[in-house]
Amino acid sequence: MSSSRLAAALTRADAALARAESAIAHLEKRGEKDQALREEVRAALAELDQLITAREESE
Repeated sequence: MSSSRLAAALTRADAALARAESAIAHLEKRGEKDQALREEVRAALAELDQLITAREESE
């Protein structure tokens, strides 16, 4: 393989690696957002459960 073809192949491989790293970073960031949302929903459900329990006890 000539040096110019090898250089072009390495450039393409480097670009592909950069795209893969970017995709992984995006997925990790999305996972963090998903986890934060789960925690908020869990807290809201716990509060709702407390309100329901308090209402049932007051009847």
